[in-house]
This record gives sequence, structure tokens and C-alpha cells, in this order.
Amino acid sequence: MLFEPCTDFKIVGEEEYPRRITEIENTLESCAQSGTLETAGGMSLSWRRFGVKDPKAAVVIVHGFTEFSRKYDELCWYFMNMGYDVYVYDQRGHGLSGREAGDGSLIHINSFDDYVDDLDVVIEQVAGSMSPGLDIYLYTHSMGGAVGALYMCRYPEKVKKVLLSSPMVSPKTHGLPHCLVKCVIRREAARTSWDSKFRYSGEFREDADFTRSADNSYNRFRHNLDLRIAEKRYQGSASTNCWMYEALGVDRRILDRQALSAVTASVLLVAAQRDTVVQSHPQKKLARLLGDRCRYVCIKKAKHSIFVSGEDILGEYIDTVKNFFAE
Repeated sequence: MLFEPCTDFKIVGEEEYPRRITEIENTLESCAQSGTLETAGGMSLSWRRFGVKDPKAAVVIVHGFTEFSRKYDELCWYFMNMGYDVYVYDQRGHGLSGREAGDGSLIHINSFDDYVDDLDVVIEQVAGSMSPGLDIYLYTHSMGGAVGALYMCRYPEKVKKVLLSSPMVSPKTHGLPHCLVKCVIRREAARTSWDSKFRYSGEFREDADFTRSADNSYNRFRHNLDLRIAEKRYQGSASTNCWMYEALGVDRRILDRQALSAVTASVLLVAAQRDTVVQSHPQKKLARLLGDRCRYVCIKKAKHSIFVSGEDILGEYIDTVKNFFAE
């Protein structure tokens, strides 16, 4: 069943969220198509598609570290009401997709190129085949922003617009120089292994503290936590040594002038003023290097997960996204 967009949709308020998110989830379920695809390397990727009547373009959502596609249900609903086909998938090592580490709580990657390859498979085999002829827009968050940035450099002809929301150009390391942390990781990997848990990673907690989270909305935070409690495969919470080592070096690839010169997409980089997860200066540098191909916006009072906010912040954010996609 195709969804009928409602252009005068309203942002879900904090108090009404517990009721409305159930209605939204039921709506998504009624029009969802889903499946699992396998990459050339044998990795299984779980995906969902929400088709709309007379779509303007196809939006592919690329989630962040330790996240899962169900966390983006509300955002999918907004995009559908804007008139876009929406595709969302669990990246390898996350959610219902396959894993390279035996321990399901660990997020492991040998190279961020694997994430880029996976995204291309989703675009080619799912979005491209189910929304033929439509422009592809990327919506990316945090780690997904690193994947999206690398993708638009490698495959500039495949994406028309790229939204980088709190992109992980470079993660924060509590003031420690990246070279020092990478040295620690190399020593630790030599002692244990590259696919062992990075010693300073966190762990999943059912009693997670909202005040220490990257979210601005308690009810949204609580709902996402309940989803994770109910589904063990959503409880990935720690990186391996190799994931962290790769994450600390991805900024050099993203900020490479020659690579960025290939970008033809229109880019919107949305930063969070109160971000404690990723560094802001590399984000600004990326925007500068892209020049007139990129617009930089900082959302005041927002924490890292801008899309997990109450209606005051979320309203400004969704309007910004809506205008960018409509340009």
C-alpha cells in the first residue's frame, strides 16, 4: 500500500509522543516493504521501504553508531509526508543485519569502505530498483555522516543531495590527541586482537540515564530504550579496537581536497550546538572545503541526536531539512 502524503503535517509534541509514536509505527507497518539482501562479501543487510504516491525523490537513511533503523520511524513518517519514498537499513554490525564480531554487543568493522560498499548495494539493489528514475537523497547521522561523506566522493553521480546531520568527521576523545589514542589501540590490539572490545567503550544498560544521553527528548529517549530492551540485537553498545582505530582516521579521508573535488551533490551540514560526541571544527572545515556546494547550519541548544528532540528544536530541524530537500 502506498502512503498518501499530508503536506500540512505537524511535529509530534513531547506530551503526545507516547500515543502518536504508536500510531506512526502502525502506519509505517501498513505500508512497509522489507527484506534482507546479501553483499558480495556475504554480509546480510536488513532493509525497509516506505513508498508514497507520486514521490518526488527517494531518501535513503544512514544511521549512526550503535543505532538501528527502527529508531528513525518518526523521521521516516516526516519524510513520507514531505512526499518522498523512504529507505532505511541496519548497517553491518547493527540491528537485524549481519555481524563480523562473534559478540553481538560489539560493533566491528575492518574498514569504513565496507560501510560505503554496503550503502551502494542498498542504493543499487533496493532504492534504485524500487524507485526507478527518482533522484537519490541521503539523510545521514553521526557515523552515518562519515559513510555518506565518503560515498558522495566515491559515487558523485549517484546522489543528488546529501544531508549530514551531526556528522562524525572526527569523534571526540575527551581531549586526548588522536595519535595517542591510536597508539594505545595498537598496543591493546597486539595484546588481545583487533576484533576485541576497545577498553574504553561503554556497555548497554537498561537503566541508562537520560541526562547523560545525546538526546533532547525524554519520551523519545525512553521509547528507543524500550525498543532496545525488547530486542537483544538492538543492544550493540561498544566498538572493537579496529572500529575505533578506523573512526579516528576517517577524518583524513573525508577532508581530502582531491576527493571532495569530485562531489557534485548539494550538501547540507547540520551541527548540534551542544554536541559532546563529535568535534565541531572538522565539520566546519568540511563545509568550507565544499564551498558553495554546502550550506552549514548549527541548531542552537541541540544535542548530538538532533532528531531525538522535543518540538521546539525538532520543529526548526525538520523545517531546515524540508527546505533543503525542496530546493
